[in-house]
Amino acid sequence: MTETPLQNHETPTLGKEAPPPPPPKPEVKPEQRESRLHRHNPGRILFGITLVIVGFLYLAETTGWVDVHFNLWELWPLAIVFLGISLITKSSWGTWVMVIVIILVAAGVGTSSLWINEREVELKDIDLARATDVVAADLTIDMGAGSLDMQAGDAELAQGTFKSDFTSLSQVSDVNADSVQTVEWKTQGNWSGLGSHINQLDLSLTRELPIDLLIKSGAMSMDLDFTEVMLRKLTIATGASSLNLTLGDLLDESEVAIDAGASSVDISVPSTLGVDVNVDAGLSSKNLDGFSKTGEKTYRSDNYDTAEKHLSLTLDLGVSSLNIHWD
Repeated sequence: MTETPLQNHETPTLGKEAPPPPPPKPEVKPEQRESRLHRHNPGRILFGITLVIVGFLYLAETTGWVDVHFNLWELWPLAIVFLGISLITKSSWGTWVMVIVIILVAAGVGTSSLWINEREVELKDIDLARATDVVAADLTIDMGAGSLDMQAGDAELAQGTFKSDFTSLSQVSDVNADSVQTVEWKTQGNWSGLGSHINQLDLSLTRELPIDLLIKSGAMSMDLDFTEVMLRKLTIATGASSLNLTLGDLLDESEVAIDAGASSVDISVPSTLGVDVNVDAGLSSKNLDGFSKTGEKTYRSDNYDTAEKHLSLTLDLGVSSLNIHWD
């Protein structure tokens, strides 16, 4: 019997078909290649990095973590940098080297003021006399990060000391048409350098005049003892802070309003005061012994109806620890 030879030397398959050939690789069109290059454009990447950094700086400023004083418009030369990088042809290795160099240079310039420097400490004595025939005082303290201690003293109006190694303190005093002496203490200067810094204000207030007090600050440690101060109204606007506040009962009616970020707030109230509390707090722990809840965000002390003197307390707090206790 004659065998028929296999054509083209094909190997016979035993019930299996030969695997199909691999599909051809898709062709990358020029417009697709340009789109990919556009997505990975170094100028866009550097622009995004810059936006993130600037955003964090403004966040640090608004929350009071640090004092970051700069004008966004001062960064306009960066637009030229972004444009120059975007005009470089293709996304070659040389382009990425240039981007890395620019980032390193920018980081070096940005941190050049952050080296630890020995700075001279400014010491300033405060001795403010009471103007003639004034009936009250309206005081403002505007300072950045640091510490603030206040209490009653023997001064005609205010007496104390200021100590800082990175700011200076200005003082402006006047008397308005209502015979109220207005005073503003304001610090000027930027926090710079690594390590610890000094920015302290210790102030004693008169016992003889009703006082309205406004405190504006960044990250601050405050120890305020107003037991013997005729405090009519206290307003505090601060960032991340630690606040120990002791109140007195020298006036029949008084108001306290505190707006703080991440903070620890401890308030001591004399038992002779009836207290209304309105508290709007984020993630917080609250200790309000001797208070009953009267609304979603309001509380009233159990002695309110029998007390002869009253305090209105308004709190707007971020992540915080709140403790109100009786003295």
